[in-house]
Amino acid sequence: MSCMSCLLPSSCRGEVSLNWVGSLLTAPLEVRREELRLQYGFTCGCQRCTAEARHAGTPLAELLSATYATCQRLSPQLDGAIQAGDVRAVGARRERLVAMQAEVEAALRVAQPRVNAKTKRWLQASVYDMYDLISLCGDELAAAAALAALVGDEGAPDGESSPSSGAGGGGKRGGMNRRAAAAAATAPVVETESLAVACRVVEGVSPGSDAHAHLSAELVMRCLERFGPAHEEYRQARAGVVRAYGIRYGSVGPEVMEQLVAARLAAEAEGEEDGEEEGEEEEGVEGV
Repeated sequence: MSCMSCLLPSSCRGEVSLNWVGSLLTAPLEVRREELRLQYGFTCGCQRCTAEARHAGTPLAELLSATYATCQRLSPQLDGAIQAGDVRAVGARRERLVAMQAEVEAALRVAQPRVNAKTKRWLQASVYDMYDLISLCGDELAAAAALAALVGDEGAPDGESSPSSGAGGGGKRGGMNRRAAAAAATAPVVETESLAVACRVVEGVSPGSDAHAHLSAELVMRCLERFGPAHEEYRQARAGVVRAYGIRYGSVGPEVMEQLVAARLAAEAEGEEDGEEEGEEEEGVEGV
């Protein structure tokens, strides 16, 4: 027998849901339902699935499914371009992804039946990979621009990859070396907009999850680097990570909350340093 505790206030007869689909939580409705049918033999009737089902068969649902499928194809292509240091290919894929985002947002505005704020967040989660990849492209292009300024070239040399951070998975894509690390440290632009959208999307479908906590912490660090501690963007991001931890751990005192947030930010920063060290080791091996 299992026992569960509710960290958030819940009304009588309120819904308590569990994630049965793992990473497919950020997939379209038909993908999630097919997974549940094959693995567990039931159809989910949670608030999210019920709300999204009202749009089944509509142009909006078809667009979201097509966007999801396209992102599944683009992801390995983008990884390959990053590994090869192909800045133009990364830029071309970012342009395509941004155009897809504009199409999705326009479709959400005119969808019938009308999409309220909560349902919009759920539907956006169906194409979370799109926001994740846009953020990744922004990271790569910013690092490449700084590297170009550093070495006096138009882009990273062949075979030299630049640093990147995958928002959804919380890991690193691509390699890292000293020159790319130096470029990242002097990058003129730190991408925050797409990451902020991705963070809101994850909060809408999986509040308090590890992914939510990771993205919130990543956004805080980027806003601090880009805007500084006195800027409203940083204050909002800081409030977001506190909210994520409030959901994750329940009611704790402000001192404990600050300790939790500080520990998370330190862990994120340490993870980035570990990635840099691994890249330097790889560069040393290649030079042997």
